[in-house]
Amino acid sequence: MGTRETLARLVSAWLKSHGHPLKRVAAHLGVAESTISQWAGGKRFPSPDNLDDLARCAGVPTVCLLCPRLARAYETAALARKSRSRSGPEPHL
Repeated sequence: MGTRETLARLVSAWLKSHGHPLKRVAAHLGVAESTISQWAGGKRFPSPDNLDDLARCAGVPTVCLLCPRLARAYETAALARKSRSRSGPEPHL
């Protein structure tokens, strides 16, 4: 699986799991809804600045959007912290 496909899978999963509408994410990032849709569909790849902004929006290090193994490790660690604290983090959007 290439980097574009990896990013598409992770962006799509993040949008679905957090229930963020494309319009809201697009407005937050300053891009068109179609751009987010193309990222999630693997048709386009974000610029470095947009990739960093997307990672901040998702609350993950940028590298997690490029590597599923790191994304899973980060998610596992975040879930462990959440279960220890019993109070989830505020949404990033």
